[in-house]
Amino acid sequence: MNYIKITLIHLLLFTHGIIFGQEPKSGEIEVLGVGKLTANADLATLIISVSAASEDRGSVVKELNDKSEVIRKDLIDYGFKHDQITLTNFEVEDNHQYAEPPTERKRFEGHRLFKVKFKFDYDFNVKVTDKLATHSFKPYFKFEFELSEEKKESVRKILMEKALADARTKAEIIANAYNLKLNRIITITCGEHAYTPNVEVYSVDLGTEIYRPTLSTVPDSPSIEYGETIVVTWGFDEVNVR
Repeated sequence: MNYIKITLIHLLLFTHGIIFGQEPKSGEIEVLGVGKLTANADLATLIISVSAASEDRGSVVKELNDKSEVIRKDLIDYGFKHDQITLTNFEVEDNHQYAEPPTERKRFEGHRLFKVKFKFDYDFNVKVTDKLATHSFKPYFKFEFELSEEKKESVRKILMEKALADARTKAEIIANAYNLKLNRIITITCGEHAYTPNVEVYSVDLGTEIYRPTLSTVPDSPSIEYGETIVVTWGFDEVNVR
């Protein structure tokens, strides 16, 4: 994306055949600088869903409780702390509330979610996925990946440095082409032309049919391209050519 604007004002006053305004005149070069980099997410959120179905609502609640205890114990065994684990309330649905209830399903269906956020480590992810895949009730699970606040700040700093360097390079090329000399930055406007996606969480869905032989698909932290733009206005002087 190119965004270049050059403003050059020549003031030539002719009085009695004498040309005034021979001194270099100031003007502006406005350039769009683009910075890009690829960064790996350093935070992961493990999301686990347990489900149950029965003709009896109480049986659904009991089964969800039993499965939840198994998952909770596993998470503690993995090394997670209690305050890292968040657990939703039961969601039990009565299929008979519909005008045409699904005949192939039980009357009551229930679900419960676990969420655990942690510093991403691939080897640890493999161990967790391997353990979850061995459960007889096959919990649904997935991983979400994002940048920590510390890494976001680091990425933003690098992006701005790259965007500023890109803007300077473009401005210098233009200045040289028109025999001008950059003198100072007048204004910097950040982010108005940015194209970086606002969404910073990326999901990898492992579904419900995960078995030990297929664990080669354990997700690694995704490599995501980030970008930033800045509009920089430089002042310049004309270079006298003798």
